[in-house]
Amino acid sequence: MFMEIAGIILAGGKSSRMGTNKALLTVNGEQTIVRLLERLLNIVDEVILVTNDKETYEFLDVQMVTDNEKDRGPLAGLEAGLAASKHSWNLIVACDLPFFEEKIVEVLLHSLKQTACDAVIPLINGRAQPLMALYHRRVLPTIEQSLKENKLRLRDVFTQINSRFVTEEEFLKAGYSEKEIEKLFFNMNNPEDYTWVKSQKSKP
Repeated sequence: MFMEIAGIILAGGKSSRMGTNKALLTVNGEQTIVRLLERLLNIVDEVILVTNDKETYEFLDVQMVTDNEKDRGPLAGLEAGLAASKHSWNLIVACDLPFFEEKIVEVLLHSLKQTACDAVIPLINGRAQPLMALYHRRVLPTIEQSLKENKLRLRDVFTQINSRFVTEEEFLKAGYSEKEIEKLFFNMNNPEDYTWVKSQKSKP
């Protein structure tokens, strides 16, 4: 990596559609959050886990913080993580991405190196992926204001800041196939998703 960054894992969701804690689901013999943490530790200089249930994740032995604004969704988790970070640039990752791999971050960092911006957000199949993205700490005031105004959609933030969107084309140039790209950003929301993930190989 050409710059120091922090990795912030968001694990504050209630997993209501899944019916159980998504982060602790096992894929290929390894809990999703453990796999994610292991890969982050290879590429970031600091890891912060944002959770409102610290006891559940004590076994990970990483720095943990809770939402400053309770029951306000992922935007509150983003705010808590950035506020706790010691680094200017921060990789935000949701805890339910079973196919995350380090090379994704290389693509985002390469894009960041090309353009001055406040955030680098993948745009896959026309959909922004703000929970697998890079954010600078200078976006904190915007996030805090959105929380105060009860504007809780992440879109309310990244449309107000200088966001750089990374499309499939840039991932294709990095050597990924279209199928691999789809898997990289696949998140588990319900039991059917989990069943599909278990049927896949560990690599995209």
